[in-house]
Amino acid sequence: MSVTLRVDDFPGTKPEEFWKHNLDNYKHFDDVLAKYVPEYVLGVIPKYTTEEMVRYLEQNSRIRVALHGVEHDERYPNEFREFETEEQIFNKLVSARQPFQKCNGAFDVVDYIPPHNVIDRKTLDALKLAGFKRVYGGPGTEPDPWAYANEIGLKFLYSHHPLWYGRSDELFSRDKAQDVILQQAKYPGENVLTLHWPWEWNIGLHNLDVFLHTIAEVF
Repeated sequence: MSVTLRVDDFPGTKPEEFWKHNLDNYKHFDDVLAKYVPEYVLGVIPKYTTEEMVRYLEQNSRIRVALHGVEHDERYPNEFREFETEEQIFNKLVSARQPFQKCNGAFDVVDYIPPHNVIDRKTLDALKLAGFKRVYGGPGTEPDPWAYANEIGLKFLYSHHPLWYGRSDELFSRDKAQDVILQQAKYPGENVLTLHWPWEWNIGLHNLDVFLHTIAEVF
């Protein structure tokens, strides 16, 4: 089984940086991915997604849209506050997913990537009720929700740092590229490589190109 590529933070998390983290520049990022990756999971932040962006996602068959929270509020590690009920979270998730009904080949959005990889049982219960099937984690995810997700029938896919989670230049400079290839050959299961498109844009797409070219055989 090939590696799943997870890309976070579309179209961006900081409105003051949307002059560079925008759809036009994202298309250049996607052009690099298209050279090596047949399909990938994209964490989309509904609050910042315009109609033009939704049309692009509908037309790009290589992208599997996942909700990346609803607002991805940088002030709070957990997307949903402690005072919100499961019903309120459920309603937010269903409403946020609605604009993406024609994405993923008109199949439902069933992947969820929690901002900052932080999630709790209440949100997992709401995701299950809303029909989500896969939840992603990484640095910042506590063991309890990881176990609980599997317990209630949600598939939990974790990106382990530093091998499967980071910035392409750091992964390459630490000689992680060959480690990725070796581990995928040894454990060809549910390996998920997580990148953040704004990070990649900020450092220059050449780094991404070199890294993906080096590990292309795992996709």
